[in-house]
Amino acid sequence: MHRRPSLRAVAIYTVVGVITFALPAGAAARASKPSRPGKPAAVRITGASKSSLSVSWFTPTTGSRATGYAVTLAGRAPVTLGGNKRGYRFINLDCGTSYTIGVTSTDSSNRRSTKATVTGTTLKCDGTPPAQDPAPTTPPSPPTPPNADTTAPDTSIATSPAATTTATSAGFTFTSTETGSTFTCALDAGAPVSCTSPKSYGGLGLGSHTFSVRATDPAGNADPTPRAYTWTITMVTPPPTSPPGTCDRSATNASTLATQFAAASGGQTICLATGNYGSFTGSAKSGMVTLRALDGATVNLDVNFRGARNITLDGLTIAEALMYDTTQQITIRNSRFTGFVIIDGVANADILLDHNTHVVIVKCSGCWAGRISLPYGSATPSGVTVQNSTFRGGNADGIQAATGLSIIGNEFDHIDENGPNDQAHTDAIQILGASDVLVKGNYIHDSADGVVAYDGIDHATIEDNVIDLITGRWGIELYSDDSSIIRHNTLRYATTCSFSPCGHIMVDHKTQDPAGRGTVVVDNIAYMIEANNGSQIAQQDHNMVRAGAATGDFIGTPTYAGGSTPTTPAGFLLAAGSAGIGRASDGTNVGIR
Repeated sequence: MHRRPSLRAVAIYTVVGVITFALPAGAAARASKPSRPGKPAAVRITGASKSSLSVSWFTPTTGSRATGYAVTLAGRAPVTLGGNKRGYRFINLDCGTSYTIGVTSTDSSNRRSTKATVTGTTLKCDGTPPAQDPAPTTPPSPPTPPNADTTAPDTSIATSPAATTTATSAGFTFTSTETGSTFTCALDAGAPVSCTSPKSYGGLGLGSHTFSVRATDPAGNADPTPRAYTWTITMVTPPPTSPPGTCDRSATNASTLATQFAAASGGQTICLATGNYGSFTGSAKSGMVTLRALDGATVNLDVNFRGARNITLDGLTIAEALMYDTTQQITIRNSRFTGFVIIDGVANADILLDHNTHVVIVKCSGCWAGRISLPYGSATPSGVTVQNSTFRGGNADGIQAATGLSIIGNEFDHIDENGPNDQAHTDAIQILGASDVLVKGNYIHDSADGVVAYDGIDHATIEDNVIDLITGRWGIELYSDDSSIIRHNTLRYATTCSFSPCGHIMVDHKTQDPAGRGTVVVDNIAYMIEANNGSQIAQQDHNMVRAGAATGDFIGTPTYAGGSTPTTPAGFLLAAGSAGIGRASDGTNVGIR
C-alpha cells in the first residue's frame, strides 16, 4: 500500500523557477484529496421467499476503485463483503414483511460511499406475493350477482426448460386467461402446492420430470385441465452433428474465426489451427455450433459472452471466461483454464463446464476468489453445471457461488494456502448465501477445506462426496443454513488436521447472522457432527461417527475397499464385513454409494 505524503502548513509551488507563491494548506489539501468510491449502481431485489431476500448491484462507475461492500438491514450488524462479490441473501426473515437494504462501497483507504438503498418484501406466510399498494379510490361497482362467473380459466406455461438438458435446475413462468387468478404447482408425483410465477426448482435428479400448474380464478373456478410440461435431464453431452474429427469450417486467426462463425449454421463444427484467437464474443445461434482445436493444435481463446447462445468450445486453452446476463446453452469441455471463469446474472441458462482442468491458479490483488465464480445473488437457479473437472494446486478457491448451481463428480486436489502466512482463505467449494445448490459425487482431498458456507445457504443437497483433508480444517461447515440435506458423504478420520481430528460436519453461524435451522444430516461417515451457538439440526440419524453420537447415530470404524488410506473415490466404498454395511436409513451402506 502506498502512503499519502503528509501536508505541511504551507504548500509551495514553483513555475519553472520564474514565479514562486504560496497557497494555504487547506487549498493544497483540497487540490490533492482523492475522491471516495461511488455508491453501488443498480441496487435491486433479485429474489424473495417467505424467509429471505436477495439483493445484487453493479460495480460503481465513479470515484475511487471499490475494494469491498457493506450490506445492511435494519436490526442486523453490517455484512462486509469483498470487492468481487456483488450480491447477498438475507435469510431467516419474517414472512410478509418489508425490509430496507443498504449497500455501501469501500475502497482500499477505507473511504465509504454514500449508501444506496432498496426496499423488498418477503412473500406472505401462505407463499403468495405481497399485496400491492391499493389502487386510487373509485366509486364501487355494482355488486356481481352470486355465482355469475362459472367459466373456468385456461392455464398456459410461458417459459420452460429445453426438452433435453444437462441442467439440474428448472424454471417456469405461467399465466391465466383471467386476471387475479391464483395457481397451484406440482413436480412429478408431488402434491400440488400454492405457487406464483416464476417457479423454480433445483437439485433435480437425472431422468424425466413433469411440471404441472393449475389456475383458479377469483370466483373459485379451477382450470379442469392443468397445463403440464415434461423434460429430461441428462449428464451426457449430446454428440455433435458432425462425426468426430470432421470439420465443416476452418479458421486460422481471430478474423477468419469471426467470418466462419457468422456463416456457420446449427450442427456445424469450426476447426481451429494453432494460434491465439483473442477474445471471442460469439452471438446467439439458432442451433449448436462447435469450435474445437484441430488434432494436435494448441488454441488460445478467451471467452466474453453477453447474450451468446448455442455454442460449444472443445479442447481449447482459456485464460479468462466471462459469461453474463442472457447467455444460454453454452458447453465448454475438454479445455484447460489458466485463469478465472466468471458467470454473472444468468438464470436457468443451461451452461455446462465438463471435463476441464483448473490447475495452479493463484489469487492476486483484484482477482476473483474462485477459479469459477458466480458472484451474484438470485433466488432463481443459475442453470450452471460443473462436472467431471479437475481443480489442482494454487490458493484460489475451487468454486465460489452466491447463486444455485450443480457441482458433480469433480476432483479438488491440494486446494490450499501457500504456507502459514498466506492471507488467502482457500476453500474447495464455498457457497455464499445461495439456494438449491447440488454438490454430489466430488472427491476433495489434501486441501484446506471441503464444502463450506459462511454467509448462509439454504435447501442445498450435499451427497455422496468423499472429503479427505489430511492437514486441512473443516470437512462440511454450513453457517446460517436453512433446510439443507447432508447425506451419504464419507469424511475420512485423521489426527493431522489444523482443527484435529479431521472429519467434522458442523452447523454454526456468525454473531451478526441468524442461527441455522432445518438441516438434515443422515447416513454419513464422519468423526463428529456438531451444532454450535444455537444453530439446530432438524434430523440427525443413521450416521457412523467416532465421537458424539446422537440418538439414532452409532459409533463405528469403517473398513474401506481401498485400504486404510484410499487414493480414489471408489476406494472409499465400504469393504465386505465393515461396520456400517446396510445401516443407512435407505437400507444401503452408510457413506458414499
